[in-house]
Amino acid sequence: MTDKIGYRVLIGKIIGPHDHTNDEISNFWEEESLINSLSGRIEKRITQHRITPHQATYFGPGKLEEIKNIVVDNKINLVVVNDVVSSGQLFRLEKELWSIDPLIKVWDRVD
Repeated sequence: MTDKIGYRVLIGKIIGPHDHTNDEISNFWEEESLINSLSGRIEKRITQHRITPHQATYFGPGKLEEIKNIVVDNKINLVVVNDVVSSGQLFRLEKELWSIDPLIKVWDRVD
């Protein structure tokens, strides 16, 4: 943890064309419970509608810019992807956010 209040968290997920946004957002409960147990506070929840995750960073370029703005505006220090993501995607997503906060962490459902 980074300070007394713990992690300030942005949690997000890709929603496929056959998934329903409300159902997918309600599926955040498991990760939210884990985040709360780490003294984390969820500052923002985001979704992106895509057929498949972006090959490099999971989220597409436009959503990535939105994430960067959310990180700055809400002093986010942990981004949680509510999905199983490749190690390369996690690294590249985290690397994109280092220019904003070199200590930021990016986790997926496995972490």
